[in-house]
Amino acid sequence: MSRAPGIALSSVGGQLAQRHDPRRVALALAFLQVIPAMLLAVVSWLDADTEVAIYLLVLAGSVLGALATAPTSWISSHSVPQELTKKAIGESSFAYN
Repeated sequence: MSRAPGIALSSVGGQLAQRHDPRRVALALAFLQVIPAMLLAVVSWLDADTEVAIYLLVLAGSVLGALATAPTSWISSHSVPQELTKKAIGESSFAYN
C-alpha cells in the first residue's frame, strides 16, 4: 500500500512540476500529506479497530508522497549553484531513502 503509488505516480508528479510552479506544488502536497497522518493519529487515538481505514490512509499518504517526489527533487537541484547540482541531487536522494 505504501510503495506501489511511488512506481505508478512519480511521473505524474513530474508532469505537475513541469506544468505548475514546482515550489508551490511541493508545498501544497506537503501540506496535504499532513491530512492522512493526522487521520491515522485520530484512528489510533480512538482505538478504532478498522484495518480498511488504516490501509486507505496509508495509501492516501503514499499517493501524495509519490506525487511530491519529482517537485521536491526539482527544488533541491535548482536551489543551488550549477557546480553543486550533482552533490545536491545526491544528498537529496540520500535523505529521501
